[in-house]
Amino acid sequence: MNILKVSFLLFFAFLLHIYAQAPLTSQSSYIDETHETISKSVVDYSKKIDTIIYNWTTSDDYYDYNETTKKTSSVDKFFKNEKYIDKTEDSFVQIKLKSQINSHDKNKIDYDIKAHIPLSRSKKKFNLFIENSLDDGSNKNNLNEIENSKTEIGVNFFSNKFYNIKPKYSVGIRSFDPFVRARYSFEKEYNDWDVELSQIFKLSIKDEFSERTSFYFDKKIKENNLFRVYLHRETESEADGMDYTLGLSYYIHTKENTAIRVSQSFFGNTKYKYLTDNNTYKEYSGINSYTTSVSLRKNVWKKWIYYQISPSATFYNHNTKKENYSLDFFLEFYFGRQQNR
Repeated sequence: MNILKVSFLLFFAFLLHIYAQAPLTSQSSYIDETHETISKSVVDYSKKIDTIIYNWTTSDDYYDYNETTKKTSSVDKFFKNEKYIDKTEDSFVQIKLKSQINSHDKNKIDYDIKAHIPLSRSKKKFNLFIENSLDDGSNKNNLNEIENSKTEIGVNFFSNKFYNIKPKYSVGIRSFDPFVRARYSFEKEYNDWDVELSQIFKLSIKDEFSERTSFYFDKKIKENNLFRVYLHRETESEADGMDYTLGLSYYIHTKENTAIRVSQSFFGNTKYKYLTDNNTYKEYSGINSYTTSVSLRKNVWKKWIYYQISPSATFYNHNTKKENYSLDFFLEFYFGRQQNR
């Protein structure tokens, strides 16, 4: 049954691709009008929520809701990944229909709804936030788009920079799990490289204590091509050892509506444990697996319907688990202010 559903999604994406090449008809105009109505509602409701919170203590005044996205690469904007969402002030709703076929692991079919409410006006006064955030270790989402996100609600506290390091402290709740978090970030341009560093410390009731460090090294090769080196490490109080990741990615923005990402990633742990053929656990320190993946992302209908196909292969440094070949596929529907490329 899973294979049939996946085949249907692939066939549906193919039809969208063919239909997108055809001249506009009255039906397509009707679809566009419906999308515009929903998108306008998303933006208007976001503004209303922001205004209501702001007016709790202050009379209403003018605020420019034009896009105030901070500097980010065109490929991050096109893929709409966490690196981009963390910086944009646009309101939108993202709906994904996702499937994953695996040669050895369990096949998956799922959906994900992500709402981004930046609270642009309230944030400047109260530093409130309502946002979707991936599970700690969110770098894995760059390699496996099947991961789900969770909503966080809380208050941010900022302090002055020191040595160009930006401190941000947060108190909030995520999936009924209260947390406090400290985040320190640093951005700098060195020659032709854009460097971003973040260090996060988090304390919550469910996950207890965790901390992680992430590095991005970005180099623009051509106008729309980007080479990225990603380094990540993290520890948790309830997990043994330290996880770490090295990721190498090359983004090719071939056309206005098409992009390709080629990635090679290595995953390791200082105290990795796996089950042997004798049903006993053995500890392994070092790189335990590595994944090669290719992602094709295409905007198939105007600027609000995308599909993405990502074949990948994962290999392990021990013989007790066979290599896994997978095919990730999802359709993405975007409702909100249209993005300029």
